[in-house]
Amino acid sequence: MTDDPPLRVVIACVLGLLVAKESHASATTVILRQAGSGATADCRAHVTVEGGAELVRACGTPVLVTGSGAVGWVETDTTITPFVTDVSNGGEVRIAAAVPAGTVAFPGVMLGPGERIRLVSLSPLSKDNASGWLFVRDVTSTEAAPRMPVGLAVALLLDREDRVVGASRPIAVRAGATTDAAVVTHPEGAVLAAWLDRPPGTSANSRTSVAVAGEPRDRAPDAEVTAGNAIFAVWYGLEGSSARIAVDSDEVRLADDTVAIARGNVVLFRRQLRLLPALTVTIGAPPEDAVLPRTLTLSVARAVDEGKVLESRAVEAGHTYELGRLPAMPLVLDLRIGEFVLQKRANLSSGDDLTLSIPLSPVVVSGTVYAGGQPAQASVRFVQKGEPVVAETDDRGAYSVTLWEPRRYIVETVLADKPASPPFAQEVRIPSSGTLDIRIPANHLRVRVYDAADRHSVSGAQVMILNRWTGDSGSQSSVSSVTVNGASAELPPQHPGTVEITVRAAGYAPAEPLRLNVDDSTRDRTLDVPLTKSSRRAGRRIFLNGLPAAGAELATFADDRMVWHDTVDADGYVELPPSTAFMRIVARHPSAATLVFFTGPISDVDTLSLTPAAPPLLIRGVDRQGHPIGPAAAQVSIWLTGSVRLTGAEAAFATWSLAATAPDGTFLARGLGANPVRILVTRHATLPKIESGAFDALSKWIAYPWAAMADVTVAGD
Repeated sequence: MTDDPPLRVVIACVLGLLVAKESHASATTVILRQAGSGATADCRAHVTVEGGAELVRACGTPVLVTGSGAVGWVETDTTITPFVTDVSNGGEVRIAAAVPAGTVAFPGVMLGPGERIRLVSLSPLSKDNASGWLFVRDVTSTEAAPRMPVGLAVALLLDREDRVVGASRPIAVRAGATTDAAVVTHPEGAVLAAWLDRPPGTSANSRTSVAVAGEPRDRAPDAEVTAGNAIFAVWYGLEGSSARIAVDSDEVRLADDTVAIARGNVVLFRRQLRLLPALTVTIGAPPEDAVLPRTLTLSVARAVDEGKVLESRAVEAGHTYELGRLPAMPLVLDLRIGEFVLQKRANLSSGDDLTLSIPLSPVVVSGTVYAGGQPAQASVRFVQKGEPVVAETDDRGAYSVTLWEPRRYIVETVLADKPASPPFAQEVRIPSSGTLDIRIPANHLRVRVYDAADRHSVSGAQVMILNRWTGDSGSQSSVSSVTVNGASAELPPQHPGTVEITVRAAGYAPAEPLRLNVDDSTRDRTLDVPLTKSSRRAGRRIFLNGLPAAGAELATFADDRMVWHDTVDADGYVELPPSTAFMRIVARHPSAATLVFFTGPISDVDTLSLTPAAPPLLIRGVDRQGHPIGPAAAQVSIWLTGSVRLTGAEAAFATWSLAATAPDGTFLARGLGANPVRILVTRHATLPKIESGAFDALSKWIAYPWAAMADVTVAGD
């Protein structure tokens, strides 16, 4: 006889150990206790395990939980924990039953097979427990008397497939009382409940708000609550076939934000919030001989709203900075180096973190200012965002300035002996350090505007000057304007070439444009412009939101130049001269969508209504491989509505832009309506070829609402 056990006993023991090991790996024990010195004997621990079953034990009693996702809270006869805690890892957990409790009942509600009611507390968490999870409990029998934290709550009816088929109005839970609730559909509109899970590592106290995006304004939730794990919000009576959830936060974003809705339906929109992308910026080290101010300032703003700075800080050359969480959209960075503003763009629309380098390479420009061929003392202004960079010459006209970016600049020069005169302006490409002499023409032109009947001066008249000339880089032009204050107005010095002058004044009919040739022999000259009072029988009245659209601008174009321009007065009226008959007119206003209309005979006063503008549209020109174009500019054409294409000067006026891409390949269009638009980007085509329609088929429709940035492939490359 042997002492060895039979083989079948050994096998059974091994299997038992394996089963026990597997059971231990998938199950754990948790003990919930009431926190604080005021623990009471009536404390009960509640644990909801995977699958929705709710286990109730006396506080301090072990509870076996399996799987993941188990949460717990504690209750007494009068109080309850206002949040739930993840207890899936087991162990001893102390939780305070910190707020009064009430009971919710569902008289008349019948639950079908597999259906249940999900109660969500809307009571806000305090700063002490802001990291707690939303208080949620499921009810599988309407005979139960579930207890909830005092305040508001919402009940959702779920079918056997976990679809939401009904929702209550906000339920007022009162301390020590029972509140009856109904869970129904809502035929007056759609009900949308949004559960937005927060990513790990976010702060429950960070600023986050949600709304249903719409026009003219977003709609805030009818009820909402924010906790450490999620945001829950409910809207009642929504109209339409879809809704877009807008999340405004300094820490998180919502990538998939649109949900289908329908009248009478209840929809649960559950999505995972994502962290906003982080931007890291490295400021390059300048050459050893470069002179930098002691402090540099770096600021960042949205590309569609550069005036609203998101963040600004002092930085130093040769250092790297983490700018933190920023909106997932194209951004503009301004590095202020003394007077100079160095601009860079950072596209965060993908949501990925980004590292950007800003090299510091000084561009030293020096030269001499000449007036009529003689050196002259002056102020030279390099126009940029904000205040210009100013270089003062010495008494021999010599100047020197340090810029920090090679690009095109508008350079304005004001002579020291004529500080009140309009500046001489020219556009100059500065690719690197070098010499830039400024030669101001010797002509001095003035415009005298007067009433044709009584010869009295017409003060306040607007004078627009179109100067065309041929320079080293071919045909060039510039547009400037002055206001007549007094008997006459001095014009800026004009390049030798042609000058076209248009004068407009309130209450007067537009005069025919003056045209003259300017050459080196042109000196002092005064141009008389008599105006005739208007009968105001032919024109347009322009309205916006039912009110006169004062300040709106109207213009007509021919041969890629503006041939007429006027501004709507305080009564919403603008007079149309006979020259605009049977022409296409572009009307724009800072707060409105640009409107294009066609005139007939100019014989009466008609009324037009402008609509509010949509947010700016940012596009990016890309090549066939999807790479951004640049630094050479590409021309942008746009169809606002129908088959009306705007190109060149007309497109620039309509979109408050230059109608061309920036060095990084982007183009920002303002003044668009809340509707799809069509965009064409071309780089090597001539204007006549574009206007012939040869490239129209290569244009791209951009759907509304806009994405953060839309890519458009360059046509004809």
